[in-house]
Amino acid sequence: MIGPTTSRSCTPTLTTWTHLTPAVFADDPPEKGCPVLAAGFPYFNERNLSDLKPTVTAGHVNTVSPSMLQTSCCVQSGFSGGPIFRVNKRSVEVVGIIVSNAKTQTGACYPYINMAVPAAAFTNILQDYTQHRDVSKLKAMEIDKEMVQSQWRLLPYRSKI
Repeated sequence: MIGPTTSRSCTPTLTTWTHLTPAVFADDPPEKGCPVLAAGFPYFNERNLSDLKPTVTAGHVNTVSPSMLQTSCCVQSGFSGGPIFRVNKRSVEVVGIIVSNAKTQTGACYPYINMAVPAAAFTNILQDYTQHRDVSKLKAMEIDKEMVQSQWRLLPYRSKI
């Protein structure tokens, strides 16, 4: 793993962190109640990257769906794009990627909603892109199914029954 450091001239340099092992994407989604960790970099000083360390918060999975995870982890601005981790005795797995804010169709913003996109929703797409280097493969991440869209607009799912 590589981490940022800064010299006195504020020029970023790289340092090897040999004590770290990479996390892997989870093959299966977490279960409701599963303990998880969220990691992000809220409000850091770009001029002092040598002290840059992630903020890590703990919580549990509240809701699981194929297109959304909700956790009780405290997230802040700067956590977006960061991982939701499940820690096992054998490994650390990324079960989702944090989305710190969501907007409704009317433009109302709901900050810090503790939502994440499940890893299972994008890992195969990313693996396909990595293997073929074909940007068009990433288009599959744009999901236009009404149920998924309504979840992310924070609307309750309406049954057809």
